[in-house]
Amino acid sequence: EFRRVLFRSPAQQRWWFLGCSGSGKTTWARRVAAGCNLTHYELDGTFHQPGWTALSSEEMLLRTQEYAAGDAWVIDGNYSSTRSVLATRPTVVIAMDLPRWRVMRQIVRRSLHRVMAREELWNGNRESWKSLMSWNPETSVIRWAYSRWSQYHERTNWLARYFAGTATHFYVVHSHAELRAILRRDFDLEF
Repeated sequence: EFRRVLFRSPAQQRWWFLGCSGSGKTTWARRVAAGCNLTHYELDGTFHQPGWTALSSEEMLLRTQEYAAGDAWVIDGNYSSTRSVLATRPTVVIAMDLPRWRVMRQIVRRSLHRVMAREELWNGNRESWKSLMSWNPETSVIRWAYSRWSQYHERTNWLARYFAGTATHFYVVHSHAELRAILRRDFDLEF
């Protein structure tokens, strides 16, 4: 059965990807943006200024409002300071709610690669061996993901209730295969 839920093409949508660090939200947001020829905004790249300096909540909200003002885009990120905008503008929300073990496997692999390759993330920032080995969630993305997974899981449940009955198409995905199937079935996007 062909079950296309949207009448507009995926390139005319406003997509919001959210989930725990390491869940794959940025990877999938980039894929959808490239596949639909849309502008992609990664909120981590906005928030983390040079030297890992955090952007203020006010400035983060203003920038997100600018990003979301357009007719079609892809945004990924979970910042509470941006929720008032991102809860009203998207036409499609993809909540990456992968099991904790899967998130941890992905984030450890990703962080090891970033540290060994000295990969620049945003604004000259890089993950370091020191941050990789830290037990402080404020300095270790691995520890952050582990300690915050339950919070993101609960937030996903809350957002599912929030978007229920609205025109926004809200999807909770538990695996990359599930997301591929949704994108193929409902948006004719093949990845």
